[in-house]
Amino acid sequence: MRIYPKLIPDQPVYQNGLPHRVGRLTIAKQIVEKLLSLPVYPELEMTDLNRIVKAVQQVFCQ
Repeated sequence: MRIYPKLIPDQPVYQNGLPHRVGRLTIAKQIVEKLLSLPVYPELEMTDLNRIVKAVQQVFCQ
């Protein structure tokens, strides 16, 4: 699960270009492919946490 699946310049709203020049973003593009965003907030219940852990285990412990 990724909260931000694309870099801002790659978002559809910017398909016609950005108002300013953007570099190649090589490192940022590599990072966004490996980034995992996990839900973290004060109201996170233990049942939600367990569900998140199980989902992560299914992906990484196959």
